[in-house]
Amino acid sequence: MLLVHPVFSQEAHAAQVTLAWNANTETDLQGYKVYQGTASRIYPTSWNVGNSTSCMISGLEVGRNYYFSVTALDSAGNESGYSNEVTYTIPASGPEPTPAPSPSSSQSPAPSQELVISQTPYTSWNLGVKSTGMLYAQSFKAIGPKIESVAVALARYRSQNMPIRVSIRIAAGGPILASAQILPSQVTSTNWHNPNWIDVTFSSPVTVTPGSTYYLVLDVSTYNYGHYYRVSLGQNTYPDGIAYQSAVTPRSDVDLLSKIKFSY
Repeated sequence: MLLVHPVFSQEAHAAQVTLAWNANTETDLQGYKVYQGTASRIYPTSWNVGNSTSCMISGLEVGRNYYFSVTALDSAGNESGYSNEVTYTIPASGPEPTPAPSPSSSQSPAPSQELVISQTPYTSWNLGVKSTGMLYAQSFKAIGPKIESVAVALARYRSQNMPIRVSIRIAAGGPILASAQILPSQVTSTNWHNPNWIDVTFSSPVTVTPGSTYYLVLDVSTYNYGHYYRVSLGQNTYPDGIAYQSAVTPRSDVDLLSKIKFSY
């Protein structure tokens, strides 16, 4: 079982907080999971942040107490115990505004923007059953120069036991620009109508060309007819995208439920 002993740093900007922790040194580290709640050691919200040792949490309520902790995940799906807990209260008034830097300055923080492909379930595909395909892809047009993370919607059928590789590619079945894993333990929903939204952060931002087409790909390396995932699909809410089943059969009437975060 992995163990992690982070030292958090906190930095508040309006209604958000940045958490950072010491890296875990185990050789089979897969990533970290950050937990959040409004009571000590009760965490109804969590995120998988990949191998990153920091994350920014936004959408917090001013004046409210929040509690945070982190765990480590290994390649076999084992999760460590909680780290030490930190608490933070979002101040009623944010810090004094910082003057805008001159055009020549390179110190300003990079803004980000989220491309929502689809977020309302319409139907689903089975991922991890050989007869229905082991690779699904969603094409999209880049809206920024770097991809930070993606969020995908999944459900499970019985007790799936294979990790899912999430990758950004230049073709549906082509070269991989970046990839990360979703572990079986992260998918807890059994209803594709109400799937898990799982955040996947790449170890480093993926450099892309705005306006060019890329592919978000979900694939598994094994299959089992009784234990697999359900990939939720929306009804063509992203007009520039096409969903691919096993990178062979394109469908223009549906989109993989996904959100892609770009940085600038």
